[in-house]
Amino acid sequence: MRKISSILFFFCAVFCCYAEIRTVTVLQTTDLHGSPEMAGVVSLIRQQRAADPGLLVIDCGDLTQGTYEATFDHGASMICALNAAKYDVFVPGNHDFDYGTATLKNNLARLSGVKVLGANLVLDGKPMNGWALFERNGVRIAVIGIVPPYLFQWIALPQLSGVRLMSVAQGVAKVMPEIRRAKPDLVILAIHLGEFSSGRLNEDGRVYALASLLKMFPEISLVLAGHTHQTVPGKYVYPGAWLVQPTAYGKNAALIRLSVDTKKRQIVSVESELIPLEGIESAVMPEEWMENLARAAAGREEILTKLPSGFELTPVKSRKEHGTLAPLCARAIAEYAGTDLAFSSSYSSYTCRGRMREYDLYRLIPFENFITVLSLTQHELDAVMNEQNALTGRAEKSFLVHHRRCREAKETYTVAFGSYAVSGAGGRFPILKAIAESGTVKRRELPLTVRDAFRAFLKNTDLTKSLSGATVNGSYQ
Repeated sequence: MRKISSILFFFCAVFCCYAEIRTVTVLQTTDLHGSPEMAGVVSLIRQQRAADPGLLVIDCGDLTQGTYEATFDHGASMICALNAAKYDVFVPGNHDFDYGTATLKNNLARLSGVKVLGANLVLDGKPMNGWALFERNGVRIAVIGIVPPYLFQWIALPQLSGVRLMSVAQGVAKVMPEIRRAKPDLVILAIHLGEFSSGRLNEDGRVYALASLLKMFPEISLVLAGHTHQTVPGKYVYPGAWLVQPTAYGKNAALIRLSVDTKKRQIVSVESELIPLEGIESAVMPEEWMENLARAAAGREEILTKLPSGFELTPVKSRKEHGTLAPLCARAIAEYAGTDLAFSSSYSSYTCRGRMREYDLYRLIPFENFITVLSLTQHELDAVMNEQNALTGRAEKSFLVHHRRCREAKETYTVAFGSYAVSGAGGRFPILKAIAESGTVKRRELPLTVRDAFRAFLKNTDLTKSLSGATVNGSYQ
């Protein structure tokens, strides 16, 4: 027995000489979208930090847009909340660019003590910081930030003024030499993308998988994902690389505990869980946050109009079922822009009837979709229409319904679109995007959003008389 004990002691001594195991805890949020649940998130972070002062807190984007409350101050109160919670890292998502780069820069400038990371982003000719080094509980941690490289597939050119993007792989490759020289114990990739990116976003049409990136950079052992609104409590997506993605809108936050061998600079074990916000008492929030909530609460109940009896504003369901919102939106855009034609889709699955409030308008049109006017020849217009007519399956819900104000044939037509459509609608409308960005088409950007145009239309139009006319090609005449 004494001999066995001596042997065990020997091996334990050897292990201790070659291993230094330390534990680090990471808390991640993503796709908060301006949610009022942020007050609960702040409370949770404070609780977790009290339990572990070495807590590392990271948000993976889509912070400042996506709720009615966020429209009032363009997400400024969410920036205030990040400061209150003392986040360590913020990685912008695509919707953080929706109000335009000037607003994004103002928001980011207000962050205090928060590292803003985007290894694949150049803004106004200046590369954004791509990574940051932290030390927590004796563990040296490198965090790489990646913004989605597909911004120009979703957001119009004027909103992205000064933005230049690299691919995910190019962004990581740019910072990895510095990280390797720093010799961190743990490398985290905080990225506003999910495990897979749709093939329609890529020039080669192939689905992009994060596993292919992790194969190139085996140093990355933890991936904090976002964007896709999927919920991933934790799983290996590549040998040695653990991926986590909490639920959107602040329904929960991800808590990841890692045991790290700091001598070998590798993870010994990892476990993660999603902590629900339900039941967590909201934190006392800064005055700016409370004032914005109060303004939003008052605005929610402002009455815009009363819809005609028996009439509903409904979304596009397919190419044959246009609903009622898209045709009326197209008419509103055409009248505001003074164009020959206008195209619109529905922007959500929301349905409204009876009394219509400001909040209902937001639910119908929740995105900051600005208006773009193109001057198109008949040939170019036919190409746009043919692309729409070829849509099948789920893409039909993005089908653009047109409204025609002029009936006579012309050499060139002025045509109004939402900015999301002319940007390609996430790869759905490549022909329209190519025409809009060809440089040979006259193009002008209008300052109002589709939501603004539709609000003005509702206030200035007698819908009872308007809806009594015939419906042609999904458009009210």
